[in-house]
Order: sequence, then structure tokens, then C-alpha cells
Amino acid sequence: MLSNYSATIITGNTLEDFENKWRSDTEKSTRECMPSYYINSNPKRFPAEMRCAIERWLREDQRWGRGLGFIGETGVCKTRGLYCALQKALTTPPKILRKSLGGDGKGTGYYSSVDTFAVVTGSEFTKLVLRSQNFSDETGSTSDLNFLHRVGFLVLDDLGTGRLTDTVLEELYGLIEYRTREAFPILFSSNFVGNELVERAANPKAMAAILRRLVEFCDVVTISNQPTPLT
Repeated sequence: MLSNYSATIITGNTLEDFENKWRSDTEKSTRECMPSYYINSNPKRFPAEMRCAIERWLREDQRWGRGLGFIGETGVCKTRGLYCALQKALTTPPKILRKSLGGDGKGTGYYSSVDTFAVVTGSEFTKLVLRSQNFSDETGSTSDLNFLHRVGFLVLDDLGTGRLTDTVLEELYGLIEYRTREAFPILFSSNFVGNELVERAANPKAMAAILRRLVEFCDVVTISNQPTPLT
């Protein structure tokens, strides 16, 4: 099932007013839409390479549409790390704002739209694709797939789970190609390294093309399975 968050417009009479409203409104909305056990995860529990990747992505890369990917075994906080990066990206006031104008042409305040986001696991994506082939009119699966193309931030969790059929691979490549072309960030996680994902796919060449695209447009970090002490 898709977890999604709808865009809103936030306004403020002054810059300080705008930033305060932004933080308040987005923190409330993300708490309502994100799983409670991922909200406000303690980054100190994350592996060092994950913390560095999140900080770098928030500071620079997501502004240019680049994504973020974590690869590693179960239990290294990959999903928590993605939610942490997403939550911080959504709740940080934008640096580029629109200024609203009154009838006299003078500024009366600030406003900006909040990016939407969607979270879907590899297995859920497979089910969406398979349902869309036969029951799109009844289930809305086609509209869900279209939404994944245009949403502000897309999280693909556990990439490689679910059946990687020719049809699923075709839809996945189309989704990734569109989002990278339009500079919409993709955040993903996987328990499988590149060769393992290729071997799991019905069409290894298609899977290899998908991975090349992700590596080109995302900061991909392989997470070690070493425990991180709390400080």
C-alpha cells in the first residue's frame, strides 16, 4: 500500500513567520503520514557512512534532483536512514521563496509549496504493476503508478523484493528514467548488491540498465554491518 503525503501551500507575512509555520506544519504532516517507529530516529545509531551521506545529500545534492541509496544487510538502519533524510528534507524551509504581491505591487508576504512524497516497497511496486495490467479501471493502480512518476520525493524501499518480471522491469525503468530526467529525487534501499539484483531479474540486461541509471543519479552508499556505538 502506498504511503503518501499531499502538497500544501504555506504562507507567512514575514520571513520569520513563514519559516516558523513551515516547520510547524510540515512536522505535523510528516508525523501523520510516516510510520511512528521511523519518526525522529536517532541518527547517532546510524553507521557513520550513512550519517555523512544524509548530511551531504541534504546540504547539496537533493537541490539538483539527485537521489540517495543505501545498500546493505538487514538491520543496518537503511529504511530508518531514508526516512530520516526525507523528514529533514521536508521540514527544512526552502531557501528560494516566492514573494506575494499586493495590489500596489509591493510585497505582502512569502509563500511556497511543500513537496509531496510517496513510499513504496519493492513488493508493493510489483503488485501495483501486475494489478495495473488487468484491473486498472477498478483498482486505480495505473493512477498510482502515474503518481509515483510525478511525486516530489519517491522512496523505493527494499528494491529487489517481489518478482522482477519483464513487465515490472519495464515499468521500473520507465519510472526511474522519467524521474531522473525531470530531476525528481529517488531514495532507495536494497538488501542486494548489484550482481545479486541482476541475477534475480527475469531480464538481467534490463536490471543492469536500471542500476546504471540509479548509480548515475543517486549517491549510493554500501553500509557495513558493524554496530555503531552511541555517544
